[in-house]
Amino acid sequence: MPNKIAVPLPPTYVEGFHNLDQVLLTEYQGIGNTNLMVSNFGLGGSGLASMYGEVSQETANGIVEIALKGGVNYIDTAPWYGQGKSEMVLGEALKSIPRRAYYVSTKVGRYEMEVTKQFDFTRKKIRESVEKSMALLGLDYLDLVQIHDVEFCHSLDQIVQHSIPELIELKKEGKIKHIGITGYSIRVMKRIVEQVEPGTIDTILSYCHYNLFNQDLLDFKEFFTNNGIGIINASPVGMGLLSPEDPPKWHGAFKQLRTACSDAAKYCHAKGFNLSSLAVKWCLRQKEFPTTLSSVTSQKMMEENLKLAQNHLTPEESEMIADVQTKFFKPLVINNWENVDVNSYWTAMEKKGSCQPSDLK
Repeated sequence: MPNKIAVPLPPTYVEGFHNLDQVLLTEYQGIGNTNLMVSNFGLGGSGLASMYGEVSQETANGIVEIALKGGVNYIDTAPWYGQGKSEMVLGEALKSIPRRAYYVSTKVGRYEMEVTKQFDFTRKKIRESVEKSMALLGLDYLDLVQIHDVEFCHSLDQIVQHSIPELIELKKEGKIKHIGITGYSIRVMKRIVEQVEPGTIDTILSYCHYNLFNQDLLDFKEFFTNNGIGIINASPVGMGLLSPEDPPKWHGAFKQLRTACSDAAKYCHAKGFNLSSLAVKWCLRQKEFPTTLSSVTSQKMMEENLKLAQNHLTPEESEMIADVQTKFFKPLVINNWENVDVNSYWTAMEKKGSCQPSDLK
């Protein structure tokens, strides 16, 4: 008679598909008041759109298969990532994967590279976007749809009075299961939560605010938790800052922070450590939030990240992290780039003489 598995398996476990040994090593938590039981490590979809280096469909297929078979059950994407490329590539990769094996979240509100067409938070566009995402992903429902980068909206009244109500309608129709908001500004997300009925927003996604150089998200944890909202932490490597390579040209970080991260990466390398690996592993081991999203650009990186998610920090790694934080990050005067991208956007819109689409009268 076969031995029974004593450890509870997540609801996404599919016998015959998953690597059971890896699933048993993966930690899962409920997120907010949803019925989602998410893996501590989630796959970010921006990498699939070649935002951090070219990724072929074949490579993407491998990344997704390795991630999901290895215990990851949460994938986050958006129309903005490659202007539809991430969703298209992910949809192709998911064709051979059992639907029960994963949760998919996508976003609405942010779309095109052209500044005048970049944001549209109107009801009409949101409905069109959700239906297009479903088609690209090849799904008949979406586990979570989030309003993307809410701080860029021309008015929070648009979000509260129109964007969220349209998502509520789509939820009633069964096209989406849960509603979330995302943004760089945690304070703006908090203001939105304060203006809607309790239980309306299921999750918030915050990026670059819980990592080796910035832990501001902790200051808001109690507020969101008390409101029954699950917190998704994204980009433990600061969108490429905590990496041996230079971050993307579009990155909004100030020179002081860029220099500190670059110096820290060199320091780690000289000591025989990889800063990116330390950053990811540190985030996952803190267990402050149900899931942490990170993008990868190769199957090898995905395999390495799974190992990071499923193993504890060694004493040497913990010592190195403490050393790096003391030497390079604690002395920082500014460890964020709040409003940099928002101000650049509105300056560009003003030069174009353009306004965001709106449902407000």
